[in-house]
Amino acid sequence: MITAADLHALARFMVETHGPKALGLAERAVGEMEALNERVSADHWLALRAVLADMLDGHHAGETIRIH
Repeated sequence: MITAADLHALARFMVETHGPKALGLAERAVGEMEALNERVSADHWLALRAVLADMLDGHHAGETIRIH
């Protein structure tokens, strides 16, 4: 189970490492997981993609994400 803190930490790492390309990497991972019929992994990548998109839009700078 991936937590909100895990998603936030991974998204921050991906943005620091890959910049805007991180979003494309997450999108590619979603497609790969869906092609393998790995629904849980695809859902995790979708959640990460959403956090990445928010971070790249300037949201969540230095704050902790809460998923309700």
